[in-house]
Amino acid sequence: MQIRSGISEKMKSGESVTGINPKNKVEQNERKKKKMRKFLIVLMLLLMTFACGAAEDEMDISEQQKKVQELGIPTTASVEELKNLADNLYASGEYEGAAQVYNKYSQQANWLANIISTCLEPYYGASYDDRKDWRITNKKMTVSLLAPFEEKANGYKYERNRAVLYEGMCYYKMNDYSRALPMLLKALDILDHSQEDDWKLAMGTVCSMVGVPFTL
Repeated sequence: MQIRSGISEKMKSGESVTGINPKNKVEQNERKKKKMRKFLIVLMLLLMTFACGAAEDEMDISEQQKKVQELGIPTTASVEELKNLADNLYASGEYEGAAQVYNKYSQQANWLANIISTCLEPYYGASYDDRKDWRITNKKMTVSLLAPFEEKANGYKYERNRAVLYEGMCYYKMNDYSRALPMLLKALDILDHSQEDDWKLAMGTVCSMVGVPFTL
C-alpha cells in the first residue's frame, strides 16, 4: 500500500514513475533542437564562406605574379642563350659556373613550357564531348594549329630535364656527390623515355656512384 501511495503521489505531482518529470524532458528536447538549429546555421555560414572563397580563388593571380617577380618573362631567345652559355662553361671545365647557369636554365625552360601549355588550357579544360563538337564546328582554332604549341611546350620540358641532369653532372665532375646524387635522381625522375642518351648518362653516373655495374 505504501508503494502504491508513493506512485500515486508522483503521478499527482506530474513526475513519472522513473523519477523524471515529463515537463523537464520536453524542455530538454527543446534545448537540443535549439542547439541543432544553431549548429546548422553555423554550418551553412561556413559553407557559404567557403563557396565565396572558392569563387574568389578563380580570379587569384598571386601565383602568376610571384613567378614573374622571381623568374621574369622568359623568351625562346633568352632560354637558348642560357643553354649555350651553360654548355660552353661545361665543355671548358668550369663546372661551378656551369652548374649555376644550368640551374637558371632549367627554371626558365620550365617556366616557358608552362606558359605555352597554359595557352592550350581552354582546349584541354573542356569536356570530351565539347572538344569533339568543337573539332567538327570550329574553323579558326583547329587541332592542327594547336599541335605545334604542344610540341613546343614538350620540347622545353625536355630541355628542362637535360638542364637538371647536367647540373648534377657538374657536381659529379667536382666530386661533390652530396649535391650530385639528388640532382641526378631528380633528372631520372623527370626524363622522358625518348631522351635515351640523357637517360643512359644519368643512370650510368648514378650506378658508378653506388658501385653498381652498368653496361648498355
